[in-house]
Amino acid sequence: MLASPQLSSSLDQDLRCLWRWAARYRSDERDIKRLVDRTIATVGANPDLIENHKVDRGLFRIMCKLALEKPMMLRPRV
Repeated sequence: MLASPQLSSSLDQDLRCLWRWAARYRSDERDIKRLVDRTIATVGANPDLIENHKVDRGLFRIMCKLALEKPMMLRPRV
């Protein structure tokens, strides 16, 4: 079953937003993709992690936690 164009557009926007957030923590595109994938997988495995938060704040909080698990891969701040 194909996603409706409206749903597809919404998913694209959400993924772009996650990508921008991940780029705050990673400089390499492969690392950014891994961080986005891990964030989505973490929420998919345990949706209760964002239950008490707005979805965007919950996702950002989870991504921050995942990014900080490997601090040596953090992008240097300029």
